[in-house]
Amino acid sequence: MSFNRIGPVYQARQWGDTVAHRVDEMVKRYADKTAVITGDGIAASYHDIFHDGIIKIAAELQAVGVTSGLRVAVL
Repeated sequence: MSFNRIGPVYQARQWGDTVAHRVDEMVKRYADKTAVITGDGIAASYHDIFHDGIIKIAAELQAVGVTSGLRVAVL
């Protein structure tokens, strides 16, 4: 009898190396689906929110000197 394991080992889904990879996967999969609807009834797709938003975030990171290979905290 082995006491090294309590139960089955959980195998997490493969998301890619970074949060950005996961977001990119979701945008590709659900690009035209509604992600949010505002209180005014305006709907925005995953592509509208994430693709356009990520481009803005990337530009801001580059503007403050973030380059490839640096680690950035995501809160």
